[in-house]
Amino acid sequence: MESFDEFCGGSEFWNTSLLLNNTWPEFTPCFRYTALVWVPCTWLWVTSPVYFHYLRSKRVEGEIRASYVNTVKVLICVILTLLAGFEATVGKQNDFDKNPVSTAFYVGCAVKAVTFLLAAVLTVISRKAEVTSPCNLFLFWFLTFCAHLVPFYTVIVQQGEKDSFTLFTVFMTSFTFITLQFVIHCFAEPPTRDAPPLSADGRVGWFP
Repeated sequence: MESFDEFCGGSEFWNTSLLLNNTWPEFTPCFRYTALVWVPCTWLWVTSPVYFHYLRSKRVEGEIRASYVNTVKVLICVILTLLAGFEATVGKQNDFDKNPVSTAFYVGCAVKAVTFLLAAVLTVISRKAEVTSPCNLFLFWFLTFCAHLVPFYTVIVQQGEKDSFTLFTVFMTSFTFITLQFVIHCFAEPPTRDAPPLSADGRVGWFP
């Protein structure tokens, strides 16, 4: 069974000297591929069972109107899932060529892919339960956005040194969609139902 250092491709998890005594605050590849990926994803997986239970307890009657914003959220999740899979594919090609890629990198890509799919499922069922802006998804995208800030400036500094241009492009595209997703989640979605009709005596039609 490989050690954690081997899992990270020989990179140590934390290096204070590299972070502080450097021309720029550099985090180790191991830290970027594990902590910065696993923490946001773990948050969503840990809170999802409680959130599923909450959604099951809600009673929703009638047809729910589709939301354009909700559709965009789901589409972004699907795109991010595909980008995570493509990132792993590009990393594998680099591994075959000249730049060895750690197991932590592939595991991180897999964790991101399945978590983005989970986010898509939660987004869909939340709309059906008339929960248009769930807190756990907002916090997940906030944590994901913050966690990607470190790799963001890292790949910019290291572009042309270690990382391939394709990996650089894939990451920047993913970061763009993550930023867009976080911004969208900062605003409440429009109601999922049309305005209730009024009865002849002026009462709202949804009430007896």
